[in-house]
Amino acid sequence: MENLTVQNFLVIKNASLDVKKFNVIIGSQGTGKSVLAKLLYCFKSIENRLISYLSKDSSLEDFKQDFTRRFQSIFPSYAWEKQKFKITYHLNQYTFELENNAGSVVFSHSENFSEDFYLIQLKIKRLIDVLTNNSEKNDDDLNIDIPVDLNFRSEIRKIIKDSNFKIFLKGSNFIPASRSFFSMFYENIFSILSSKNNLDPFLIDFGHMYEVYKSFYFRRKEKLCEYFPIHIISEILCGDIQEIDDKYFLVNNSQKTDLVNASSGQQEAFPMLIFLAVIAYLENDNSIFIEEPEAHLFPTSQAQIVKILSAMYKKNSNFFITTHSPYILSELNNYLYANDLMKRNLLSVESFERILPSTGSIDIEDLSAYKIENGVLMSIINKEYSMIDSEELDKASSHASDIYNQLLEFEIED
Repeated sequence: MENLTVQNFLVIKNASLDVKKFNVIIGSQGTGKSVLAKLLYCFKSIENRLISYLSKDSSLEDFKQDFTRRFQSIFPSYAWEKQKFKITYHLNQYTFELENNAGSVVFSHSENFSEDFYLIQLKIKRLIDVLTNNSEKNDDDLNIDIPVDLNFRSEIRKIIKDSNFKIFLKGSNFIPASRSFFSMFYENIFSILSSKNNLDPFLIDFGHMYEVYKSFYFRRKEKLCEYFPIHIISEILCGDIQEIDDKYFLVNNSQKTDLVNASSGQQEAFPMLIFLAVIAYLENDNSIFIEEPEAHLFPTSQAQIVKILSAMYKKNSNFFITTHSPYILSELNNYLYANDLMKRNLLSVESFERILPSTGSIDIEDLSAYKIENGVLMSIINKEYSMIDSEELDKASSHASDIYNQLLEFEIED
């Protein structure tokens, strides 16, 4: 069981979000979609910090202070210091809370987290003793048997994997909005990212990973095809991306366009697609957060994005999507409907693959879909039909229809 509950934080008044394998939130700009995504990511990315503190002679208090610093780097105190907020995250048997205490954030957790932290830390200390020949190679009380010559970090992960903390070992990646920033530079990206500036920390983290993943993509592109529908990238970008003299070009037949001069949709999509292709190859059972995957894309290209996400979902990737686009939700409904038909033996796998090749249907049990409005989060799942509520999909078009009908009345009166 995984749940995030937020009360009176920034623009969010009340939100309770059940986290599943595929999660999507739709809402207008400035309603708190990204706030929820970044809060959840903050909790889900505990792994790296947890391993670091478990392997050091550090206290749980040190870990808590580090988590608090990370939270404040994402959400500066000036934005919430006058709010009496409460943020609660449940993950299986563990509970974590963040609260504002007179302008300072207080991070707390359930007692069982403390108990497991110190038990695992004790085992890791014994591991260190073994590897430095300061102790017996085996410790019967702690039930570990560790070969001295194995990689230290790998052995730590094994200890964690055999404990209740194994739930923290799933990787998390965040693909932020405004990623077109990275399509417009060829050189000095690392110097830009490392310089003291006011860039979003999520954009900085993404930029560092993107530079590595971009290089990997062009070196291993043929291998990636076994794990990711590379051909869909070309369909979305309306051309094949080629690296020529350390520059990147969109090539379509005889036409060649420098990525720096490409459309905003192509520039926004390129870093995201490269990132997803490499993640599909390197990681399984990971959580991928994407802000506005549809940014600047035509509806048919948005449908192609959902194709990619469904293909990765089929291979056990987890998603948390924020979007402004009803087209994204409409496309998701196609995959939900296909899954429902297959459950009722009305659609075969072969027929589905003819209609939507290189993809996978999505089980309604794996999906959370919400809208956020006026600071309140509401589910938009229609349980009767096992789909996203069609009323939410029709609202954008119905608004335009309402205006048109009002104007039409003047012609009728005349």
